Amino acid sequence: MRKAIPFGLQHVLAMFVANLAPVLIVCSAALVRGSGEHLTAAEITQILQCAMFAAGIGTCMQLYPVWKIGSKLPIVMGVSFTFLGSLLIICTNPKLGYEGMIGAVILGGCTVMMFGSIMYEGIKMLKNCEFNDRTMIIVSLSFCIGVGLTQTSGNFFSAFPKEVGDIFNGNAVAGVFVVSLLLSLLLPKKKQAN
Repeated sequence: MRKAIPFGLQHVLAMFVANLAPVLIVCSAALVRGSGEHLTAAEITQILQCAMFAAGIGTCMQLYPVWKIGSKLPIVMGVSFTFLGSLLIICTNPKLGYEGMIGAVILGGCTVMMFGSIMYEGIKMLKNCEFNDRTMIIVSLSFCIGVGLTQTSGNFFSAFPKEVGDIFNGNAVAGVFVVSLLLSLLLPKKKQAN
């Protein structure tokens, strides 16, 4: 217990810095849409309080799960630095400002939820898939060839028509899809007995 309290306090203080820093960076640069003025100190304080409150709710949901939401682990949730660059570009634009950034955050959250649910369904489909030699060959070759060909800097698709290059250059998903489709059609499903 002698070590647990200082370590716990250190963790809380580190979380405070990591949680408040992105909010302070964005709010200090943000403009109010239309006026071009910066946010006031009272508005920034209110936004910081909201960030800490949301982090507290997220942390409690991780510690004490509700239905299937939460991990039952001591995970501290908070604000992320991930989208800091794009948020700064949006909030410093006088035509969009802080208000435009809030709209982008809501739209981004909905997009992440949509892709998360698609990924969840894909993982459920994989759970029911039979992993034999054929399936493992298709999966490994699809990723290796699909990602390898679409991400090469030598422009592998320059020999093909422009439309093919437009679809596949830098698009790993399209490459993986086509290679997996071809392999699933070409590879035999069962070994034939001699």
